[in-house]
Parts: sequence; structure tokens; C-alpha cells
Amino acid sequence: VSGKCTTEKLLNAKPTVATPKTVTPISQLKLPELVEELSSQGTLLVVICLAAYAMEQSKYAKLLAEKVHADLHQRYRDSNPTAVQFVAVELTEISGFAAQYGIKEAPYCLMFQGGSVVYAKRLRGMRLMAKEGVQQLPHVLLVCSQPAQQLKLERSLRRSGCAWDLAMDAHQALRLASRATPYTAALICAEFRTEELHSIAVAVRRVDPSSLVLVFDAGLHPVAADEEEARMRFFKEECSEVLVYTPSYTALHALLSRKSRSAESSVPSRVGTERAELLNEVLGVLERGQHGSNTGPLLGTAAA
Repeated sequence: VSGKCTTEKLLNAKPTVATPKTVTPISQLKLPELVEELSSQGTLLVVICLAAYAMEQSKYAKLLAEKVHADLHQRYRDSNPTAVQFVAVELTEISGFAAQYGIKEAPYCLMFQGGSVVYAKRLRGMRLMAKEGVQQLPHVLLVCSQPAQQLKLERSLRRSGCAWDLAMDAHQALRLASRATPYTAALICAEFRTEELHSIAVAVRRVDPSSLVLVFDAGLHPVAADEEEARMRFFKEECSEVLVYTPSYTALHALLSRKSRSAESSVPSRVGTERAELLNEVLGVLERGQHGSNTGPLLGTAAA
């Protein structure tokens, strides 16, 4: 009998450790509909904004959100199970989303209540800490249709220890860039039309805004008079470097090292009580909402 009672008590007991709950990824296009739907229910919607170009930071932010989501579910599951809902969006899906909400760095946290943004802060779940001997190898998108240049540049990239993807035309380059793979640089032959060069640069920097755009053989591919002004503007405003000829190994290595040095000797390091801080932020917004004091978004930086 005593064994049966013990089993029943264990089955009915509430767990003391919250199991992480999934944070559902949704399309940015679905977000307005969800905000409207939950506004009538009084649910606080927590949106974790992730980015492929900040992969390690985003992974940590998602894990952090899942743990906090579990804490809140355990706290409110009996009294108010619809108090809060967590979702995640990818910032690179639509280029205008970040500008709409003033998001300049990822990961980021938005909270909606009553159809309005009531919280908007960057998450700092992981910080980059210096560590000697750690270096991220460059990853290059090479866009060139000419076999001789391809062979020369691939040999140089191999000697530099780079990884690379080869695109034979602009269409293939855009397809590769759409995979959300962050590139250290786009190395593009000037043989393509200006609008194609621009599209490739935009696609690569949509994933990683710090990517280099290197155009080579600019002196070998003159353009028509009506395109010359647009070509010069592209060179001036969007290119990191414009090279008259195909770069040598030494020149290419130096150009790629420019960006690699910024990533060298930096590794992500977890810091302090991020989980408790984000939990307190969410609880604070819930409490203000219950008292009707959510009059506008809280802007700034959350050390979460």
C-alpha cells in the first residue's frame, strides 16, 4: 500500500526543474497576424530575432529563450496558461524587418502586448572573448565564368586556406547567397552587368553585412556609355575593393586577411546570470501589463 501511495505522490508532484520548451520558428510574414490574434487574448508575445550571420549568438539566445519559456510555463500553467507565448524569426528573411523595429544587432528580443511593441532590446547571451590561436577560416563566394581566371583564383584560395563556392553566372551566385551561408567575401569578375553585380553584393550582405565585395578585372570589361555612371556608383558605394586585373595570391591573401583579422582570436564565452535576467524582464512586462502601465516600448540593451 505504501508503495502505491508513493507512486501516486510522485506522479502528481510538480517537477522542480523546468524542461526547456521549444520556441517555434515562424515567418516574418506571419508575425502581424499572430500579434493581432494574441492581442485579443491578453497574451504577451515574446519574439526572439535570430540571424544566420550571428550563428553562435543566435543558438545561445534560442536556448536561453527555451529555458525561460519553460520557467514561465511552469509558473503559469495552472493560473494562466496563455499568459505568454514565445516564437523566433530569422532577420535575414526580409531585409526591411530589422529597420522597421530599429534592430541593428542580433540576437534581439521584441515583446508585443495588446497589438503593440512593449519591449525592444538586444540580447547579449554570449560575448566574444579573446583567445589566442583561434581563427575562423575565410569562406569566399567566387563568381566567374572564365576557366583561366577560375583556375588561378581557386589555386590562390586554396593556398590561403580558404573555403569557397564557385558560381559560373549571376543566377547561380544569387542561389548560393540565398542559402544564408555567411561569406567572408564575394570575389566577382567585372564581366557581369552592373545590376547583376549589385544584386550579388546585396544578397551576400543580407546574410552578413560585413562581407567584403571584391570586383576584379575591372579594366578588362568596359561598359556602354549609358551604364557607365551606374557602374562607377556601384564601385564607389558598394565595393570594398576594385581591382583592374585578376589578383595575385599575395594580393588576394592580403585582402581576405583584412576581414579575417577582425574575427581572429575571438570565441564566444557565456557570461553570468542571463537566464534569470531575461526571465525577470518578461515577468516585469507581464506585471506592468496587468497594471495597465505598458504605454510604450522599453528600448535599450538587455544583458540577457
